[in-house]
Amino acid sequence: MKNGLRGLAILLTIVLVVGYFYLLWKVWSVFGFWNIIWTSIVTIIAIFTFELLARARKQNGSVITYNPKEWPKFLAILVSGLLGFYLYNRLDDPSLSSNDQLFGMLYLLVFTALPSAWSLFKLIRDRNDFVRIDETTVSYKDNSDTGTYSLKDIKKVDSNGKQLFLILQSEETIIIDLKNMNFNGVDRANVYVELSALITPEETVAEPLTDSVDTTEA
Repeated sequence: MKNGLRGLAILLTIVLVVGYFYLLWKVWSVFGFWNIIWTSIVTIIAIFTFELLARARKQNGSVITYNPKEWPKFLAILVSGLLGFYLYNRLDDPSLSSNDQLFGMLYLLVFTALPSAWSLFKLIRDRNDFVRIDETTVSYKDNSDTGTYSLKDIKKVDSNGKQLFLILQSEETIIIDLKNMNFNGVDRANVYVELSALITPEETVAEPLTDSVDTTEA
């Protein structure tokens, strides 16, 4: 049984690898090697640049609000759409067969049009989402999911890089899905750090564990 599963896993791996390289070769043959290279480079640069521009943090007195900017993400979607339109026009090449043109249109639909449409939908849906921290409370809005909690009622703050976990004194866990709220990686980390500092002061963090040995006295 184990040998059979191992053989199936190997077969699936081979199929996936062969399929990937076939897809790569087919894309290059339809759109042209250098067209794929330069459009991919521009896409990667645009994504990272606009992600950095979409930083969310604003401070007004003692109130800190994280609300990602929409316009950089919209520009990233626009760049992706324009590059997809450029590649679409390459399908007018008379040397391409009808099958190659059909493949090219399906490729652009799956890897450009649908992801761009989904990103635009999320951008509109999540445009008013926020996390707000002041001296006594933390509040958030994730579409229809909202909440406000007193800092003194929060026992601990944790994060998995995508979601923020508020562990209350009552042991209830509140999950704030920052990734779903269009927060980039830097802002997700900053929210966690800032809120953790308020929940667990620095001097408390530095304290030794209760079972550690105190060597300060003779």
